[in-house]
Amino acid sequence: MSDFIHLNVSSGYSLRYGACSPQELVEHAVDLGMSAVALTDRDGLYGAVRFIKACTDAGISPIIGVSLAVRPVHPITQSAPMFGGATVDPGLPRVVLLSQGPGGVVGLNRAVSAFHATGFDHDVMRRIVEIVHESDAASSITVMLGPDSDVGRALMARRTEQASMALAQWRATGAHVVCEIVSHRERDSQVISSTRNLTTHETVRFSTQAAARMWRFAREQQVPAVLTNAVRYCHPEQARIADVLDATRRLVPLSARHVDRSNAEGFLTSSDHMWQIATEIAAAAG
Repeated sequence: MSDFIHLNVSSGYSLRYGACSPQELVEHAVDLGMSAVALTDRDGLYGAVRFIKACTDAGISPIIGVSLAVRPVHPITQSAPMFGGATVDPGLPRVVLLSQGPGGVVGLNRAVSAFHATGFDHDVMRRIVEIVHESDAASSITVMLGPDSDVGRALMARRTEQASMALAQWRATGAHVVCEIVSHRERDSQVISSTRNLTTHETVRFSTQAAARMWRFAREQQVPAVLTNAVRYCHPEQARIADVLDATRRLVPLSARHVDRSNAEGFLTSSDHMWQIATEIAAAAG
């Protein structure tokens, strides 16, 4: 079986989100026999130098990326923190930019600089991608649209036409666009409200069915699809650290309803494990 490469990995440099250092992630990737691994921290390239050095020392190839937040066209009003504080996690849609080679890293630096200079604006985010692709780094940047992107969220809400329109806008930038497929083997839906006569369910973003829906959409739209595990930690037992980070980021008490995960599947797992997940998604997609 071919070597699997993790393309969506957050480290502790994703403030209050990732649970492990870049060095720990690289060491575990080496233990798994992988030839390369990506680092796609949130909103910056803060851990990139340490990550590249760790990969070089370990003899594997580094892939540099970044996950950037995008303010939706129709923003949702956020509630205030329960115990004070200035901000809460707005839960904005995200897009991942991946680089290929030195030219791609230059493009990412330009994108991150423009991102922090202009703010979390939907149209500005697309303009950032256009800026990158107007530069010499155009062929070295890939835009990855996963469950947390505007496309992925529209699909979770079963708004296929809206997802198609969002994808068309991303493709119109001239960027190399791929769809990210993620399954943490979560339940396909969860109850979000219930009355005597009506029960409402919400699709879980990292369920197998949601991943199958994204894969079918990618095939229908003739867009390449890549499988990732949306990694936040090296080992399953570190999932509880992610819970603490979620509660801290949102300034809320630590409880099941305030964390992102329903299991510990979001770890840096083996190629065999990812092959099993791919098989499950393919079966669900028919």
